This record gives sequence, C-alpha cells and structure tokens, in this order.
Amino acid sequence: MAEETSAPAGRDGAGQSRRSFLTYLVAAPTLALVTRAGADALAPQAAHAVVPSLPEVADLVDLGDLFILAGAPTSS
Repeated sequence: MAEETSAPAGRDGAGQSRRSFLTYLVAAPTLALVTRAGADALAPQAAHAVVPSLPEVADLVDLGDLFILAGAPTSS
C-alpha cells in the first residue's frame, strides 16, 4: 500500500491551519481597538463639546417686567 503524503485536513502546505489564520485575521482589528481605547483611558484628550444648560433668569424675564409683576397685586 502506498503511504499518503498530503497534509492533514485543515492545514495548508506551510503548516498553518485555516482556523489559526482566521483567528489572527479577526484578532488584529480587535486588538487595535482595545489598544486605542486603553490609550484614550490613560491619556484622555480635552473635550471640545459645549455642555447644554438651562437658561438663566435674565434670559427669560426682564428686570423691569419682574418689578411690574411683583407690584401688580398691590396696585390699584
């Protein structure tokens, strides 16, 4: 009987299996993302966004109008 000289199933001629190649292919972008997130956590950048807040009283009511409204119950 002749001996079989081909590589085992799942391995190519170079000796690296298809599964390990796909593992490296998926792990590389994941590792890059984790590295970037870790770098941002260790040295955060300054935020340039404006934090929204409620309007001030002066933006809603004029001071003169406030005096008129305060004195309205006592005026005749």
